[in-house]
Amino acid sequence: MNKIQNLYYKIKYFIQRGKRGYADCDIWDLDYYICDTMIKVLTHLKTIADGCPPELFDKNATNQSWKWDKIIDDIIDGFKAGKEIIDEKNIFSIEKIEDYQKEYKFLLKKFNKGMELLKRYFFYLWD
Repeated sequence: MNKIQNLYYKIKYFIQRGKRGYADCDIWDLDYYICDTMIKVLTHLKTIADGCPPELFDKNATNQSWKWDKIIDDIIDGFKAGKEIIDEKNIFSIEKIEDYQKEYKFLLKKFNKGMELLKRYFFYLWD
């Protein structure tokens, strides 16, 4: 693709995201787009969020955020594991199929843990 075509698509996708919140290119690889976006958004949320879910609040504790930060980190790690599964980076670095399957199971376990936490705390993801 030449520079003019590349610029055309960048502008097109920018306009699509502005109008409807997503671009055609996001749909082509939606799983990757969601993982990548959630990692960025949750990382930012962690730095600006003041509160935590009520069940994590302890009025006697001096630092309320450490439990919530750990949960957000686990959700982020889940999306990072999802990206690794999608990227299949480990296929080329692991020579034996058994080792690949072991790594895949490890990443999938991490991903599932993050998704369970996301499901449990979804309505607390706000600043």
